[in-house]
Amino acid sequence: MDLFDDLISFGSYNPADALQLAVAEFCFLHIIQKELTSFQHDWNGHRIRRTSTSGCPGGIPNELFDLPHLHRFSNLLRTVDDQQIQVLFAEAEEPPTTSSPEVNHLCVELCAINGWELPFDRESACTLFLRIVSKL
Repeated sequence: MDLFDDLISFGSYNPADALQLAVAEFCFLHIIQKELTSFQHDWNGHRIRRTSTSGCPGGIPNELFDLPHLHRFSNLLRTVDDQQIQVLFAEAEEPPTTSSPEVNHLCVELCAINGWELPFDRESACTLFLRIVSKL
């Protein structure tokens, strides 16, 4: 993202600083994930043209995966026991917002004390990052 280059060039972000890196994770990771999920949705719904030079079939990725029989492919999915899935879900943990639980706690506390909302886009994430870093 050019945003990080801009923050670095303005002297507002030093990715070599572990504290600033953890604050950046807190502010930007879920925004980046949201953008990746949006890209995934767009990519999996677009039409791929068939080419003679590629071994890949043409079609829409979601349809190629979910409905392989429409394109004369084999369904290679395997049945998994629902109980095994439930065990995995029960054991799964929410991924941390930062690589540092201490910095995550500090960021949450600063947001609560100052009435700062969690960011919803790049700009609000950048604003929150600058606010938090200014308090450190």
